[in-house]
Amino acid sequence: MKIIIIGLLVILVLLGCEPVDTGTHADDDDHGMDDTADAGDTADAGDTAADEPAAEAEAPAPSDADVRLGDTSIDPTTLTVAAGATVTFVNTGSKSMKLTGDILSDFIKPAERHGETFEEAGEYRVIVIPTKRRIDITVE
Repeated sequence: MKIIIIGLLVILVLLGCEPVDTGTHADDDDHGMDDTADAGDTADAGDTAADEPAAEAEAPAPSDADVRLGDTSIDPTTLTVAAGATVTFVNTGSKSMKLTGDILSDFIKPAERHGETFEEAGEYRVIVIPTKRRIDITVE
């Protein structure tokens, strides 16, 4: 019995360490657009690494459109851009997030940005992990 309890505790600790992509996608359209989180709210006042010039060198190319990824919402949830446009996904939440679906990304830390250029016309569905919220992007 002790082994089972210890095993369950280890699993819970491991699951709490990093968001996990379960490969499932929510088809829930209730995305909410009331994202009031500000990237400045997530920065640690004692974090001096964000003030270093090296952080500025990693800035993405200019964006044609921005999508804010909050802990409980995405804004906007639908987007139309021209072919060749760059969409920048900005994590305004307090947890690392990952893009899956028709595009893939590494984890985007709070206050970080990820740019994605859409070269071909079409419909793109993007799922944000761990929130499982969806963004529908139309490229014309």
